[in-house]
Amino acid sequence: MSNLPAIPTLAKAEVTMYQRCLKQIHEDLKLIQKAFVRFARNMATIRDKRLYFAGNYATFEEFCQKEIGKSRQHVYRVIAAHDTLQNLLAQGVAETELPETERLCREIRQLPPEAQAPVWKSVMRVKREKGRQPTIIDIQEEAVRHINSEQTIDRQQKEVLQRIESAGRALKIGLSFETLTPDFRRRLIVTLMGIGESIAALLKALDSEAVTKRTKS
Repeated sequence: MSNLPAIPTLAKAEVTMYQRCLKQIHEDLKLIQKAFVRFARNMATIRDKRLYFAGNYATFEEFCQKEIGKSRQHVYRVIAAHDTLQNLLAQGVAETELPETERLCREIRQLPPEAQAPVWKSVMRVKREKGRQPTIIDIQEEAVRHINSEQTIDRQQKEVLQRIESAGRALKIGLSFETLTPDFRRRLIVTLMGIGESIAALLKALDSEAVTKRTKS
């Protein structure tokens, strides 16, 4: 018997709204990926060929601030992401399967160049299997499997701990119980039950004999 909380039954109008939003989200994700890759490529071209002179900008930094409205540091991170994308392409990753955000590229860039494509291809397999967008945690987990160095393991553990600590701080909220609506109360209970069961499962796994044996130094 499943211990998962019952999923509330939504009205037909809400189901239709969900389906419409989901369709548009998937369409936008494809556009975002194409736009990110193109933006990174064009910014790298303008910097490397000094095309910003054509816009009467004395420096690339001035171009970034006045034309793009972004700091040079932000744009350089995007350009660095472009270099990562080029490396992945050179190692056989299809353009349609490239990382979609600068943050994902930044995490991949922490890996040795020769390991970046194998790790990312494994992440994409996880994406297809789980039917969701890849995360930096996925990259770290696959990096541990492929590289298994102290550096990759340490980075993964720090990221997980930071996320859990952040979630703990986010849950320290106050509620005005006098103004709770029945629907909000029901949804909040379902959500918190799911979080509680996930935490219980994680604590049980961490306290298991198998994990204890594997983590003994």
